[in-house]
Amino acid sequence: MKTLKVLLSSLQWLSLALVLSTCSEPEIPRPEITTVNPDKGVVGEEVVIVGKNLSTAEVVFFGSAENTPASRSDTEIRTAVPAGLTPGNVSVVVKTEGGNSNAFSFTVLPSQPEITSIEPDKGSIGMEITLKGKHFASATSVAFGTKTITGFISKTDIELKLLVPEGLDPGAQNVNITTDGGVSENSTFTVVGLL
Repeated sequence: MKTLKVLLSSLQWLSLALVLSTCSEPEIPRPEITTVNPDKGVVGEEVVIVGKNLSTAEVVFFGSAENTPASRSDTEIRTAVPAGLTPGNVSVVVKTEGGNSNAFSFTVLPSQPEITSIEPDKGSIGMEITLKGKHFASATSVAFGTKTITGFISKTDIELKLLVPEGLDPGAQNVNITTDGGVSENSTFTVVGLL
């Protein structure tokens, strides 16, 4: 009888040892994206990513650019379209402790242009001036009041050089830029006589 108890006790310990030796850390589930809302937007715009297994999200990739989540739960991440992206299609991927999610398509839209300064801010017809700001790369025209010009001396994403067009009356003129991202807010340029 004593031998039977010892044998049963040994078998229990052996069973427990086998159970413990086959236990491993539970596998962390891979994240999955089901929707990205909106599925297109400009740099800085808020985006809500819906899916599952998102609670440990460390970073959200928009193509090669990345951003950290502003908030996250198991089923939702709020973040923003990161800076440094050019307009076009990119893949959104969420990275968590469980690995990388599936890729979801997102379209980066051109940002609305913004004029921060006109140098000089007054001048005569035919004079070269420089508009400074951002998101000028796709500029197609500049309006001075009712006059629109489409020819520029030079153009970059942050600077546009052009000549003050003919046919403007003396005085303050509203100036704006049209790009693929829309029309800028008005800035003011003052037309004066020959300097």
